[in-house]
Amino acid sequence: MGFDQLMKDFAARQQLEELEPQNNRYTLTIDKNMEVSCFQANGRVYLYGALQELPLDTQKREELIKKLLERNLMLMASERVSLCIDDEINVLALYSSAPVNGLSLGLLEDQFSEFTNNFELYKNVIGGNRQPPPSTAMMLMP
Repeated sequence: MGFDQLMKDFAARQQLEELEPQNNRYTLTIDKNMEVSCFQANGRVYLYGALQELPLDTQKREELIKKLLERNLMLMASERVSLCIDDEINVLALYSSAPVNGLSLGLLEDQFSEFTNNFELYKNVIGGNRQPPPSTAMMLMP
């Protein structure tokens, strides 16, 4: 199944508005507070979402990054998402990727679910809550 068809099927199953790519990216808004871009490049599908703008103050920026890296080190063994700094727009972002080959609708849903759960976790860490919120797993429709 092609990537475009996979995205259309994903939108239909999740009862989202029909998706139209812009600049070869599909953008979904989840729970009104999370914007996720989905695109393919170099044989992989990527999910990308900006967590927040980085502070301009160097000390505050370093403190935020250290706090998030501590959390990221704990999650590295079990999670398939990565923190990144998007210098072009000065934001801290989260992304994940999976190979396009063999990607099914179910695997894409799993990737979105894992991504959105981690997005919420990092938003809570940024907001000062070091513990993940209890039972806030994002439920995407099967």
